[in-house]
Amino acid sequence: MKKHIFSGGLQFCLSLTLLLASAQGQIAPRDTVIPNQFEFTSARYFVSNGATNAVITVRFFPGGRDWSGSVNYATRDGTAIANQDYTPVNSTLSFSGVAYRSFTVPLSGAPQQQPKTILVVLTPSSFDANAILTRSNAALNINLPSPPNVDISPGTNGTVIVSWPDDGTEPLLEKLQTSTGTNWDFIASVPADGNGRCVYTDVPSVGMALYRLRRPQ
Repeated sequence: MKKHIFSGGLQFCLSLTLLLASAQGQIAPRDTVIPNQFEFTSARYFVSNGATNAVITVRFFPGGRDWSGSVNYATRDGTAIANQDYTPVNSTLSFSGVAYRSFTVPLSGAPQQQPKTILVVLTPSSFDANAILTRSNAALNINLPSPPNVDISPGTNGTVIVSWPDDGTEPLLEKLQTSTGTNWDFIASVPADGNGRCVYTDVPSVGMALYRLRRPQ
């Protein structure tokens, strides 16, 4: 038995069905298929002594095709005191087509202060009340000493071994390739190796390279 498909007639029937359903409000594109999700990128943030601000980054996991959402943020006293050690902030981060947004916490910047903590929190915004907050609390550690010094040694096959003692604050490793420019470039945030040190193997380009650690802010 042969089967015949009349594509023109079928297309007309489908088009008519969609028009009727749309007119009755039964078919409409869904912007959100699951709730949006938000989280702090880390449970702990760190800044060195004398820093005048800290940048806190929030990650967005969109639940729909429009890639939009919003979440509220605020600071709370930990061991640090508002308007003495830092300026309190609270507002809303709006995301549209991006996965990361940041907010800034102004700090007093007074030198030689004792290490203290500021609490940062996320709460659902009125525009995104059903959002899921997978990491809604974090601690901002301020007035920390400078990052550790790095040790550099040659590796195999032209590699360079960069290491430093783990102080628990996850500083960022940066490199200055003197043959190509004057800017420090971010390499990695390196976890501890379990033996009390952080170790990174790099393959430098032609010329001399310098390495350093710094706090995110």
